[in-house]
Amino acid sequence: GGTKMTAYTDSLGFNKGSIAYPDTACVYKMEVILDFEEIAAARAAAGATTLTTSDSLQVIQLPANTMILGAGLEVVTAGTVNCDLDFGFVGGTTDLFVTDLPLDTVGIEVAALAAPHIVTADDTIDVTFIAAAPGSAGVVRAFAIVADLN
Repeated sequence: GGTKMTAYTDSLGFNKGSIAYPDTACVYKMEVILDFEEIAAARAAAGATTLTTSDSLQVIQLPANTMILGAGLEVVTAGTVNCDLDFGFVGGTTDLFVTDLPLDTVGIEVAALAAPHIVTADDTIDVTFIAAAPGSAGVVRAFAIVADLN
């Protein structure tokens, strides 16, 4: 039984927009490429301290009221040093998104979050160097999928 319903495809009386993402999209992929050869050279040229074990870099800048749906690191080009990377919040959970991703092996790690993480004040997602300094080789892509709650 039951009456067969018709699935109308017109948009009479309303605007359903196009199949493309709307101009008002509020979910974004934020991405930063860390090329450790360039970073080491730029730090040396600026007279800045060489990165070492337990140091961290603020990588992805988040405005207040951002919901992080997922985040991760991808080693695009392997480095030459046995340095592991954590990705999270210095002053909080430093490995919330990535724990001990080896810089000397091509690979990707993405967080399996039990629930989205919300930052209520401006913050950064940081890369921390575990077990060794990152050295001057390797390329890493840091990324986060975020929603603007403002």
